[in-house]
Amino acid sequence: MHIGWIIRLTIDQTAPHLIRDRKHPSAATTFDRCFIGSELTDWLMNSTMSSSHVKVRSRKQAESVYQVLYENKVIYAVFPQSSTSSQEEDCFQDRYAFYRFCFDDAEDGQAQSLMAYFRQTVPPDEGSLIDALFENLSYLLQMAPEATLRQILRKK
Repeated sequence: MHIGWIIRLTIDQTAPHLIRDRKHPSAATTFDRCFIGSELTDWLMNSTMSSSHVKVRSRKQAESVYQVLYENKVIYAVFPQSSTSSQEEDCFQDRYAFYRFCFDDAEDGQAQSLMAYFRQTVPPDEGSLIDALFENLSYLLQMAPEATLRQILRKK
């Protein structure tokens, strides 16, 4: 959860336009505070491009990093929502699909208390935040291959 908050906060500081209210062409409603899977993949690859410590080298690797967050319910599908009958789609996908960080659920009391806790523990300045991002991304990159394997096994 902590790395999810660090990613969310880094997006707020470096690319706030990624998370906003959106309307999907095939839906009649507007979805609050969400992002597009392919745009977040682009952001992660671009954010690590200049890093000497951590690099996300492919879109599939970035997708696997987000799959770890997806499996841990840090991010979830907003539109199209995954159905329980189709396990193939119950994963993070690098495409035009809407996702949301659990922290952005204003009605969820648990998300609000987590945000209050993380605000106290995450450094607010951009330099320290980027350092925390790279430090935690290395952990996510270690977990990503297992998430990809679980994703492949679910499809079979």
